[in-house]
Amino acid sequence: MILFRTNGGKETGLGHVMRCLSLAKALSVKCSEEAVIFRTNEEIRTLITENGFDFQPSEKYTQQEAEVIRAQNPKMILFDSYLADTDYLRTIKQNVLLVQFDDNNDIYTPVVADVVINGNIHAQNLEYESETKKAKLLLGPEYLIMREEYQKSIKEKKGNGIMITTGGSDFLNLMPKFIKALKDTEFQKRIIIGPAYTEEQIERIKRLTDRDQLVELVYKPKSLKKHIMDSEIVITAAGSTVYEVLRLKRIPIIFTLADNQKKIATALVKEKVVSLGDYKEIEFEKEFIIKRIESAKKSENNYSDLYELFDGKGVFRVVEEINNLVNI
Repeated sequence: MILFRTNGGKETGLGHVMRCLSLAKALSVKCSEEAVIFRTNEEIRTLITENGFDFQPSEKYTQQEAEVIRAQNPKMILFDSYLADTDYLRTIKQNVLLVQFDDNNDIYTPVVADVVINGNIHAQNLEYESETKKAKLLLGPEYLIMREEYQKSIKEKKGNGIMITTGGSDFLNLMPKFIKALKDTEFQKRIIIGPAYTEEQIERIKRLTDRDQLVELVYKPKSLKKHIMDSEIVITAAGSTVYEVLRLKRIPIIFTLADNQKKIATALVKEKVVSLGDYKEIEFEKEFIIKRIESAKKSENNYSDLYELFDGKGVFRVVEEINNLVNI
């Protein structure tokens, strides 16, 4: 049995869950004789079962719950959450191969897991310390696990206009500010309305864009791939979406919404990616945004090496590394 321990939902997002699902599907092909089970919060039961995996409900990361996992005697545990602590990981790890997703090396130190996966662009600059001195570190975009639609080869296609996304939700109400700043511009604009946008927010966006022929409202898409491909520039937070933009060889303009995005943003700015700054610093004025768009277009000539970093094959490299350890 292979057990995934993770969590997600409207409040915390689905980033942890989605990369676990991508890895689970690849592992299922490689280890077809093993049952794959997700142990996670009830809110995402349907998402797990719709993807063909068994589900175990668990809302909290407690020592009692860790003992329940141990009692199941899984062959391998894959852990992806910010909500536990190192003692929890020590408990579930005993006599089991433990694979841990990590993003910033700021919660679970020293590393208890046998394998750490961090596909972020800044990962190789993080100084991981292994408790056993034997942890396998799979760091950098070479091991970035992307959704299935980004794993396949990409057909070259020219995009036009600007896509704007604030993620699954817009709890800071940034989208209306972006819309107002770009309202009197000639760009075709694709406004992504995430699945956790409130009805009040959606109605406000409708009012702001009413009868604007240069605006396309995209409601709660299951995938952003088509909309990224249709665009020339994508304004997005410096999270997983920016990697999808680079995978599709589009021009990103980034901003940060949370502290865990700042290291990604810093690394991307070093690669000449244009940033609007932290959400608190953004000037939602037409002139400011236009200047950043012009700078981004000029910078694209510097992106060829950056584009090559994101080939969508990270999940297969991770599975191969895990499989080698299991065989040993």
